[in-house]
Amino acid sequence: MVENGDIVAFNQLFTIIPKSIVAADLGTQNVRFTMLMNHIERFTLQELFLLGSFFELNEEEIVRLALNQYKEQKKAKSGNNNNTKS
Repeated sequence: MVENGDIVAFNQLFTIIPKSIVAADLGTQNVRFTMLMNHIERFTLQELFLLGSFFELNEEEIVRLALNQYKEQKKAKSGNNNNTKS
């Protein structure tokens, strides 16, 4: 799904496997995992690489998805800041 462009951002992976299952496999609580999803920059590379292995993605693929997610979140946050200042 990543190869053919159906999934282009990190959080889209959880349409395949529920985040609660992935969080348990990662050894973290669902609340912390949700926080990390909402602040993708807080994941460690080790966590991202492990997550990539769950989805059979190599390091470059999972980092690319995380980077795309970061850009989406950054854009959304800057858009929200512009709306609150008006």
